[in-house]
Amino acid sequence: MGSAKSGTEHSRARRLDPENKRFFAMSLLLSTKALPTCEANTYVRQARASLYRASADVCLMYAHAELALAKVDRAKERWRWAREATGIGLSKARSEGLRKSLHATQLILDRLLAGKSPEMDVLYLAGLGEVVAATPPEGDVIGVVAPMAKRRISQMEARDVLAA
Repeated sequence: MGSAKSGTEHSRARRLDPENKRFFAMSLLLSTKALPTCEANTYVRQARASLYRASADVCLMYAHAELALAKVDRAKERWRWAREATGIGLSKARSEGLRKSLHATQLILDRLLAGKSPEMDVLYLAGLGEVVAATPPEGDVIGVVAPMAKRRISQMEARDVLAA
């Protein structure tokens, strides 16, 4: 229920400020939680068409939306699309935190595409060792990185609002 409410709130926010890339970024990940899988697929697929013009935060959330959808259908193609998005995002990222989140996501996808299970070491490799210290040893690395990325985007949005 909370996810559906969050999805509705982001939908309203996007209508009020359609040029805000962070609202769009957040809506990608929220679509995988708030919409039926078929509708989320369509929404995320439409975003894929504009990734080269998208901001780094949109690329990051797109990658995590594909990871979430891949849990349902295990499509390796989704991982390849998500991997491509992280590369595009890394070329555009301006903040160190965003670069680290994109890099961690990219390392996770590299492991998945190689047929390996991603482990917490990808966080160290991406420069996110402090996150590992706060995570239970048996934690799911994807389950750690996705909410962390979402928090980063939300914090960036909050800083932008305060600066305006």
